[in-house]
Amino acid sequence: MKDVKVIELVGDEDWSPPPPNVSSSKNKESGANSTIKSLR
Repeated sequence: MKDVKVIELVGDEDWSPPPPNVSSSKNKESGANSTIKSLR
């Protein structure tokens, strides 16, 4: 049972903080900033 939990945790950690997710967030923020600047 311990092994299964460890594998699950590792899988979660591997899945949770993927660079693509951060990139998407940054891109969205950049896009929002660009839009605001454009409106101004």
